[in-house]
Amino acid sequence: MLRPPGPEGKPLDSITSMQQSAYSDRRQELLRSIEHNRAEMRRAVDDLRGAARKLSPRDRIVSHPMPWILGALLLGVWLGNRKQDRLRG
Repeated sequence: MLRPPGPEGKPLDSITSMQQSAYSDRRQELLRSIEHNRAEMRRAVDDLRGAARKLSPRDRIVSHPMPWILGALLLGVWLGNRKQDRLRG
């Protein structure tokens, strides 16, 4: 009966305890690395969310609404004139 292969492609029966220990150590090292990378990724995403909140125009609009209102009005007038110019000729 064939056994599933272990590390290095050998059947599990022929793996020495030293090889099993090395395999187990490597596995634990990889698991620690994965957890470290996950924590690092969480920190990076949190930093990105914080930066995105700072870029949100909501606070600027609320604190100084008049320039935004005037800007919207001027943009509307400009876009409206462009449309009328195209319809005329």
